[in-house]
Amino acid sequence: MRATTSSLIRGELRKISGDRGSQWLTGLAVFVVVLAGVGSAGAAGMAQLANLHPQDFVLQLTDILRTAVTTGLGVVVLVGSSRLVAMEYQEGTIRVLLARGVGRVQLLFAKVAALLIAGSLVLATLLVLSFVMASIVIVTQSGGMHPLTVLDGAALLTLAVDPLVAVISLVVCVLLGVAAGATRSMAVAVAAAVGFFPVDNGALIAYGKTTPDLSNVVIVVVNLDPHHAQSGFLELPLGELGIDADQSYQVDDLLGGARYLWQGPRNYVALDPQALPAHVFRVRRRIRTEQDFDYFL
Repeated sequence: MRATTSSLIRGELRKISGDRGSQWLTGLAVFVVVLAGVGSAGAAGMAQLANLHPQDFVLQLTDILRTAVTTGLGVVVLVGSSRLVAMEYQEGTIRVLLARGVGRVQLLFAKVAALLIAGSLVLATLLVLSFVMASIVIVTQSGGMHPLTVLDGAALLTLAVDPLVAVISLVVCVLLGVAAGATRSMAVAVAAAVGFFPVDNGALIAYGKTTPDLSNVVIVVVNLDPHHAQSGFLELPLGELGIDADQSYQVDDLLGGARYLWQGPRNYVALDPQALPAHVFRVRRRIRTEQDFDYFL
């Protein structure tokens, strides 16, 4: 009996829910959002900003959490979808399904539908978590929820658009992940879905996510040692990020609030788990003079 599309979707959802890698990545995404909230709560100057410029405080906080959500979601969906498709080819299970009369288009549709359903659940979880973390940070830094009462129409529109942007990001990540999985090699698919960057310290891991036009480049560096400070040199493929080898560029740490002026592919990073166990860097590429920088080291 030929499998129906709905049964194929249910089967794909069972694969996703039972995949240890997907579970681990979802946990990592949750950790990134929680870390963003905790980092915002402890960031220097946030309390002063909340009292003097409450709207700027809310927008900056939501920008940090939005980046954490889209980065975490992107890693989960990109890696998960690329693995799901590539494993079918690598393990040969796709031949069994095709032999049972399942069409390639039908199977691909089932995978995309299942990934969108699973990704929507992850997105909903991350959005709820980010709302909870934002509420905690607002109350902690300002003593109440009054900063929300001063938001103007433009700010409210920005907040309303954020979930829509996250949904669009989800769809794009699923399609890119499935396309990467079509390489038929799980290792190649994962590498194509998310860029991992070399660090000369095994206790640090670095990975990045970019938009196709390179207008938004986010790099995450995590200290895997929960007890000791770790440091090392991070190496970035500047050409792939649209940065000239001799060009200076700024990276903004969305968790700690610091800004760094980097030059060249190798730059120093240090993380103390007692203070800040991870960096979430946003790369600012189009900067021509030192006067354009907000902060210097």
